[in-house]
Amino acid sequence: MINQLEREPNADAVWVAIAWTGIRNKDKAFEWLNRALDAHAPSELWIGVFPCLDPLRSDPRFKELLRRTGLPQ
Repeated sequence: MINQLEREPNADAVWVAIAWTGIRNKDKAFEWLNRALDAHAPSELWIGVFPCLDPLRSDPRFKELLRRTGLPQ
């Protein structure tokens, strides 16, 4: 199902990342979170507070993502 979601032209990259997080694939989750930031997806504003991204918070890549958003950490 996630692969199908990835192919959707209007899929929100943050939601794809959330799906990957849900099945514990952190690398794919970070790949899609970076895509969200590169595309300036509106949902990037919520990366810092989405509870479903909690499993990623201890990873140093997450801190870098938050820094890239320019939002308070």
